[in-house]
Amino acid sequence: MISPMASPDAALEAERKTAHIGRVGRIVARVAMDHCGKKPERAADYAYAARERLDDDDIYSLVATRPVGELVAMICRDFGLEPDWDALAQEAWAQAEIESGAAGSPFLEDYAADDAEDAEDGEAGEPDPEPQVLTPSTFRDRLTVLARDSVIITAARRESG
Repeated sequence: MISPMASPDAALEAERKTAHIGRVGRIVARVAMDHCGKKPERAADYAYAARERLDDDDIYSLVATRPVGELVAMICRDFGLEPDWDALAQEAWAQAEIESGAAGSPFLEDYAADDAEDAEDGEAGEPDPEPQVLTPSTFRDRLTVLARDSVIITAARRESG
């Protein structure tokens, strides 16, 4: 919970994180509904558990900085759910994530695999311009990238007093 003395930036950041968690929770709920069929109460349990996990940065680390698709993929893997990525890719949030080239997005991996298959099949028309996304190769490299992120540095300074 944000204290009443928190800066407007902290309040805005908390609001964004809450909206981000809400979006991921709703998507997981839809995936769970498909998985659970005629047991909507079971899907609600999945959605509740997903939100609980997302509220704790110790589980998925820096939730607000991860793409929605990456969080959905991680939660679904943990819960044993199998999303219909082709159907999800048609949704507005997924289209925005694909266009942004968000590192870690499962959609980028799927589209890269589809492009490779098309090239093998000889259907490689004009290539779409790929956004240049530098993905650090090791965990330590990813931490270094995150440690240089000004939003993260600001949040860390605020949290440490």
